Amino acid sequence: MNKSKLTIRLSWISFSKLIYLVYSLYLGFFQNSFTAIPGLASLLVILLVGVTILDVNSNRESIFSYANKAIWMWGLFIVYALFTGICIASNYSLMLNRLFFYASNVAITICIAVIAKRDGNLNFVMKVWVINGLLLALYLISSGTAVITSTGVFYSAREGSNRNIVAMYLMFGIFGILNLNIRNKIKHAFLSMGSITLMTYVIILTASRKGMIGVALLLMIWFFFSFRYIFRTFSSIQKIITVFFVIIVITFIGFYLATEFKNTYMFERLFNDASGDSTEARLAYFNHAIEVFRSNPIIGVGFNQYRVYFGTYAHMNYAEILADTGIIGFVLYYCSYVMMLAKLLKKVIYLRKYKTKNSVIALANVAMFLGLFIVILILETAMVAIQDFMMPIAVGVISIVCYSDVFNYSKNCKKNKNLRNSQR
Repeated sequence: MNKSKLTIRLSWISFSKLIYLVYSLYLGFFQNSFTAIPGLASLLVILLVGVTILDVNSNRESIFSYANKAIWMWGLFIVYALFTGICIASNYSLMLNRLFFYASNVAITICIAVIAKRDGNLNFVMKVWVINGLLLALYLISSGTAVITSTGVFYSAREGSNRNIVAMYLMFGIFGILNLNIRNKIKHAFLSMGSITLMTYVIILTASRKGMIGVALLLMIWFFFSFRYIFRTFSSIQKIITVFFVIIVITFIGFYLATEFKNTYMFERLFNDASGDSTEARLAYFNHAIEVFRSNPIIGVGFNQYRVYFGTYAHMNYAEILADTGIIGFVLYYCSYVMMLAKLLKKVIYLRKYKTKNSVIALANVAMFLGLFIVILILETAMVAIQDFMMPIAVGVISIVCYSDVFNYSKNCKKNKNLRNSQR
């Protein structure tokens, strides 16, 4: 490749990164903190896809070569949902609007795959997640709106914004920090700890149970499955300092935050509101979704049509997809999940065989994405992830970790092992 073509390709990927950053901040920070701008999200998606196509064409590649097996399955699901929706949907506007939004997320996943291939990692995407989370956290603390309910007070970025969506952006921001620190080996530990504490505190202010459960699971998974692998690469001095630091943090949480946490609305919702009205309402949504599914078990009632029958969404991804697209759509959608879970577990098992420094870091990274995937599977029991922005994007990023040759750690591990054997 000559120099001029290389310069053009690099400029295209720079534009792709810029557009993805603007798109993410618009849907994450701006739209939740201020208001939506009609048509802007669609325009940014078209620009991002267009610039990405120019980038891959300048490198004599096909955009479809970046679509992994999971993305192809989601594409098949979109075609199926569109075809059946046209035949049976009661409200075409609702069906086409949300299906286009989901298809946009799948298209953006391909664009992210191109960015990851050019960079050789997912650091840029993780940084975007962190920026989104920090901006939302700072804005909510400085200008957030207090919402008074009959059972307590919670805070949101603005009046009318969904606190659970805000909490999800904060949770993914925390994941981004944890993931970046795997490669950096806790290089900026105090700054990272401060940022995680800030975003966790804001999640507590939102009183979002989904966000709090997600963050708690992520932190536990990171500590027990990722951090312990990184810990092996530390020197003796680093290990002593780290243990001392962990003891201080645990002590601080046990004697200060635990006491303060009991006085929050989040604590009330987590431990004293288990049989409240919201839980009963969610159970009613689930039961109705199952009834809708039983009346149309094969192809469902049409994508995003459950709300036409019940006036709201099912508050559970599994139930919503069953009701909307039937057993065929459910299998098409979650088949990719099964493939990704098997792929992640296979990577973890494979990487555990090797003891090199690079393989240990790779193992910690894969374990972190496996943990995120498990968290998403759990959270989908309480939210309709397919109609969200961050959840499909996050699952798409996990698919890139599973299938992209950028993350083909086994090849690098084999190379390192063969090199060691040749030197003996």
